[in-house]
Amino acid sequence: MYPWLARFAVITHYRGFPLPPASELPRLNAFVDAMRARDSVKVSTMPDAFYIEGYVVYAHGIRKPA
Repeated sequence: MYPWLARFAVITHYRGFPLPPASELPRLNAFVDAMRARDSVKVSTMPDAFYIEGYVVYAHGIRKPA
């Protein structure tokens, strides 16, 4: 489940839908924070910009020139 939550930056960027604040969903946000603190996640997760750029095809239906 975490990989999808880690990509919320994409939904926020393209659709303006952020992950709800901790005050609204404290358990979900605690889970996300705990996952981000794991070494295995730190070494295998890319920066938000990587995912935002990678999803442009799905968000706008356009392909970047090769």
